Amino acid sequence: MATYAKYLEKYQKKPSNPEKHTADQDTYISFLEVQLEKVSHALISAKTFDERLDQTITRFSAFEDKMGTMMKLMKMLQTFADSQAFLLEIFKKNRLFLIF
Repeated sequence: MATYAKYLEKYQKKPSNPEKHTADQDTYISFLEVQLEKVSHALISAKTFDERLDQTITRFSAFEDKMGTMMKLMKMLQTFADSQAFLLEIFKKNRLFLIF
């Protein structure tokens, strides 16, 4: 707080110069415009990354569904192969052969 009070005291002692005040104000406005542009670009970038993330999540979810379906199919194929092997063993034990 002491620093602020010193600054205020020093500022009040300076003679006011309207031309300098206008120039300082214009410079400050230009600075704020530049900062606004930077923030706008940052927001656009953030929005783009957010959209990419949403797309990635959607794709991953679809991939996950496909993998689940593939796993079910693999289990069904394994069950079928096991049953065929079992039947073949039964045919071999009983000497049953089918002639096609």
